[in-house]
Amino acid sequence: MFRRSRHTKRVRSNKRTESRAFRREYNSIRWQEARNIRPLFFMVFRNNKRMNEGQLKLLAENRDILAKTVDKVKARNPTVKDGPEREKKQKLLGLINEVLNNVSSISDPDFSLQKLAEAVGSNTKYVSQVINEYYNKNFKTLLNEYRLREATRRLNDQEHYGNMTIQAIYEEVGYSNAVSFIRAFKRMYGITPSEYQKKAAEKRQEGKSSE
Repeated sequence: MFRRSRHTKRVRSNKRTESRAFRREYNSIRWQEARNIRPLFFMVFRNNKRMNEGQLKLLAENRDILAKTVDKVKARNPTVKDGPEREKKQKLLGLINEVLNNVSSISDPDFSLQKLAEAVGSNTKYVSQVINEYYNKNFKTLLNEYRLREATRRLNDQEHYGNMTIQAIYEEVGYSNAVSFIRAFKRMYGITPSEYQKKAAEKRQEGKSSE
């Protein structure tokens, strides 16, 4: 019968040890990030007490996105260790999200990476680095997502925005022309703004009929 050499046994043992060490490191990172997310959310929440219900819902969605993003980053970089640099980035990330959750800021057609950096007290290079690291996308893409989420919230809110046209809505969330808005909207949701608005109206009607 073939017998494994001592060398083979030793190699496999080392691999098992490395695998266990990897899992411990990964679990430790996820636990640490879970603890870091909570204070970030409440810091944003305290500064937005006067938000209406729709904005609070949007904030909660962004909190979930932030938590999932951090997990993805750690999954891609399981050996990253805690330290002052990560704490600095986590704090900056919270400030970035606070600014992006401010509708009046992102609704400015001239809102830019430079303005975001100034608002959080940093520089464009470092802000861009943090956005890329935690969201795996650039500033422009991230800004579009925040603007589009606000646009969909308004398209759904008949009580406050039902008398507004789609053009008025996209202009109020920072888009200067229909082409760029429709292109970005369809890329994110798979349908045009008018189709989205129609489906939302049908859903509301179905809800009223079932009451």
